[in-house]
Amino acid sequence: MPVRHQDSREVIDMERVKIGIKELDDVFEGVPSGRTTLVTGEAGCGKTVLGLQFARSGCEQGMKTVYLSSEETAADLRLQCTALGWDLEKKGLLTFVELLGKRTKQIELSVRIGSDVAKGNFAGLIDHIPEGTQLLVIDS
Repeated sequence: MPVRHQDSREVIDMERVKIGIKELDDVFEGVPSGRTTLVTGEAGCGKTVLGLQFARSGCEQGMKTVYLSSEETAADLRLQCTALGWDLEKKGLLTFVELLGKRTKQIELSVRIGSDVAKGNFAGLIDHIPEGTQLLVIDS
């Protein structure tokens, strides 16, 4: 959905992607499409659930969505979704990519990827993102 913002010099049309939480969407009007949005917080504050909700919203909007996790397995993420009553993979729009499993298979590569992620450099993750992805959630 395009949202018009009045800049001091021009009006900017910006496509937005709904977060899927009414109160947040009412305030933020979704997040800017094609941009990075960083969510930070203490362990256990709900970042993963927020990421899963955003992935759910993307799927409901018909977007091919990838949820890339460096900490949790796809099975654990599916279990969390089931506990919330969500079947995110039923329409074939969501793919879980777990770097944890790739780490087990390729320890040397994972150490480099893990260090890069810790430094905020995600360039090495590009190879793990399926072609045609429209919405990417990275949970690290």
